[in-house]
Amino acid sequence: MLLIGDDDVLLPGALSLIISHIISDDYGIVYLNSYAFKNNYIEGLESKKFKKNKNKYNMSVYKNYNEFIYDINLMHTFISGNIINKELVDKDIDSENLFSSGVIQFYWIISAALNAKKNLHIHDYCVAAKAENTGGYSVCSVFGVHLITALEYFKGKGLSDRVDRKFRKIILGDFLPLFIVRQKSNKGKFSNDDFLKLLRPIHNKNLYFWLVTVPVIKLPVALANFWHRKTVKIIKLIDKVFDNKKKQHKKENGFFLKLKGKFDKRIRKIYNFWLNRSIRKFQGRSCKGLLVHPSAKITGLAHMKIGDNFVAGEHLRLEAISRYDGCRYAPEIVIKNNVCLNDFVHIGAVNYVEIGNDVLMASKIYISDHNHGTYSGRMQSDPAEVPSVRLLTSNKQVIIGDRVWIGEFVSILPGVTIGEGSIVAANAVVTKDVPPGCIVAGAPARIVKRYDPATAQWCGLSVAG
Repeated sequence: MLLIGDDDVLLPGALSLIISHIISDDYGIVYLNSYAFKNNYIEGLESKKFKKNKNKYNMSVYKNYNEFIYDINLMHTFISGNIINKELVDKDIDSENLFSSGVIQFYWIISAALNAKKNLHIHDYCVAAKAENTGGYSVCSVFGVHLITALEYFKGKGLSDRVDRKFRKIILGDFLPLFIVRQKSNKGKFSNDDFLKLLRPIHNKNLYFWLVTVPVIKLPVALANFWHRKTVKIIKLIDKVFDNKKKQHKKENGFFLKLKGKFDKRIRKIYNFWLNRSIRKFQGRSCKGLLVHPSAKITGLAHMKIGDNFVAGEHLRLEAISRYDGCRYAPEIVIKNNVCLNDFVHIGAVNYVEIGNDVLMASKIYISDHNHGTYSGRMQSDPAEVPSVRLLTSNKQVIIGDRVWIGEFVSILPGVTIGEGSIVAANAVVTKDVPPGCIVAGAPARIVKRYDPATAQWCGLSVAG
């Protein structure tokens, strides 16, 4: 929905430009750049100084609605410059009662923007607005009271405090003071109000109200005009200083992160050097290409065989348990060549766990060849016994074949063999053997696809298959 005011002009070629931007995607609000003119809108356009935009398409797509509303700000009250997706406007907005507020369009626009996945700003000039051609209503009531009420309404629907603060800053620090100066100079066409009486109940806790708006209301015209111009410059100067501080902080923070990265790299290098020395001590050879994050917890390295190019992310937990609660075990963990584990992988063995060549694992994976307690056969664990002191079941193995890919949050339980080239889907719980060249998913995991060498295709199966 695009509503053009009777004193505004949709520029030649603007409609085709708008359609070319929105035809391939859905937006909540499309904001159109506009400019003001006094007599001839063509002359007004020719006099505009066009700013070069870094975006070669001369448009900005916003996925964050708060950033979009923050950037466009008060221009969201300009109905001719905002195309509204009517389907995204909240149904509970009482349009009939809001017409008299003067900001009914603002409710429609912000509602659609908040409910949209994307919003669009077209930087090309599309609308020309006739300057000084409106009047008769109370600007202080509309922008100083009803617009603030609207902001409060939308803060309960996701509008951020940062956006709310910027609106109030613009309204009280520039927009309303300029309007009041013009009214006091008898240059305005709007109704005269008791500005202080209208604004004070709502803005009495706002610093900009007391520093800028109130002096402009109380001072004589000449001093009020002078005070407004100076305070606007001071506000811009303060904003510039804070922006520079933010940029400097960002620059310093970037330097810190770069320094931290170098430090972490050096720590990883030292850690892997000593880890490799320990591996060489137990298995008689070094591991080429070893890259394990220093946060790893490795227990029982003497019972492990690790191949070349072993890579592990943060918080690896690799445990070959040779003694537990007074019992002895003979564990062995074999990790072959080119194995890559992501973060939070936990592998535990009291018997035998083997990881084949070229295996890739995602994060948060659990692989174990044992349980706390025995839950089948003759001698089963008593539920009255504390789980942590129950005997570890140690008569099963876990073998993962070459080129297996294991997704996120997978659990592989004792006694499982996963065949070469198979894939275990995310969140699967593997309780039985997986043949080579299969994809398994679910809890418990079941085969959902098999690879057919004849057709070179992964063929889907039924759940029962």
